[in-house]
Amino acid sequence: MKRLALPVALWMMLLYGTVPALRGAEAEADAALTMEETCLPATGAEAALAPDTILVKLNDATITQGDLDREIKAVEKIMLRRGLSPDQFTAMLAAFKPQILDGLVIQALLNQECTAQNIVISESEVKAEIAAIEASLPPEQTLAAELAQQGVSLEMLEEQVREQLRVAKLLKITVTAEDIRKFYDENRARLFESVRARHILIATTPMDDAAQKTLKKEKAAKLRQTLVEGGDFAQLAKENSDCPSKD
Repeated sequence: MKRLALPVALWMMLLYGTVPALRGAEAEADAALTMEETCLPATGAEAALAPDTILVKLNDATITQGDLDREIKAVEKIMLRRGLSPDQFTAMLAAFKPQILDGLVIQALLNQECTAQNIVISESEVKAEIAAIEASLPPEQTLAAELAQQGVSLEMLEEQVREQLRVAKLLKITVTAEDIRKFYDENRARLFESVRARHILIATTPMDDAAQKTLKKEKAAKLRQTLVEGGDFAQLAKENSDCPSKD
């Protein structure tokens, strides 16, 4: 049965096989839920990346934190509808986020190639695809209700459908998945720069009582204040973080 268009990044990851099997992801999420995490940004509480922060520069295109946040939100809605709990999604997000960003990068590369090859999708093609999507819905479900449930406007759906049809036409005409992945891997260092956030992890376990959790929260607050006042992040992370990446 034809389904509503997937978020661009998730659709691209499914296309290239970079999304793990849902069952395996759920198992990883269950394992991750054995601890509660408090992650501190590198420069304190105010250091959360702004939506207009550029994460990737790719020729004349950019991918911002806002772009990534929107894709994460869209993927989250799909995963929750497939049975994942909010806690499970949050637990697996750290491992999942780079794949979502990779999907956005691959989509940007494909869009540039579509433009270079002058691949255009007509309004009639978009409308036909949306009509097919609507016809595939159960009798009791309307397209408007489905879009509202996903938090997607008709204009957003049309744009997603247009992008997916362009890429599908490009792949059918000229290139394979292996071609795109090879191009991406070979040009990653040259074509874009990534921004990687650092964190300090103060972990708790299900065996911690209320007093222990309170002490760890107080420790996190003190570390955050030290960072705000100019403390050395690397040294604080090495001395205090429970994350394996601290070294």
